[in-house]
Amino acid sequence: IDRHRTVTLTDAGLERAESMIRRHRLAECLLVDLLGLDWWRAYDEAHLIEHAISNETERLILARLGCPARSPFGYPIPGVSSEARLSRRTLEDVDVGEPAVVERVFEEDADLLAYFDGATIRPGATIQIVERSRTLGMYTVQVDDETTSFAAAVAARIWVNERAS
Repeated sequence: IDRHRTVTLTDAGLERAESMIRRHRLAECLLVDLLGLDWWRAYDEAHLIEHAISNETERLILARLGCPARSPFGYPIPGVSSEARLSRRTLEDVDVGEPAVVERVFEEDADLLAYFDGATIRPGATIQIVERSRTLGMYTVQVDDETTSFAAAVAARIWVNERAS
C-alpha cells in the first residue's frame, strides 16, 4: 500500500487474484449454463464453490463450457478472454432515444439481478432510454418490446458499449 492508499500486487499475488476471479466466473458459468441455476442467484452460489475448484476441475469446466469469454453478468474471464478493457459508460451516459448494448451489470445484488431478469436486462440486450426525469431521478427504458422504470442508482449499475445498429 503506497501513500495514496493504492494496493499493488506482486506478480505472484496478481496471478493468484486472477486465478480466483477466473474460478469464480467459471463457477457462475457452470451454475447457469450447465446446471440451469437462475442467473441472478449465480454470484452468491459461486462464492460457495470457487475455492474448491482445482486446476484439473478448472480445465474440465473450461472444456465442458467451451471456454466462455465472459461471465453471465458480462465480466471477462481472466486467462480466457482477450478483452481486458471494460466499458466505463453506464446507462446514465446514454442519451434519450439512443440504443445501446448492455455490456455488463452489477453482479453483487441478487435482488437487483432478479429485477434485471424480469425486465430482460442482460448482457447483449439492446436497451433504449424512453424517458429520463433528472428531477425525480427516474428512467423509463425499453428492452426488446418491454418497458420498465427504475431509479438513477439502477442506471448506474448497467454498463453499455457500442451503439446498437
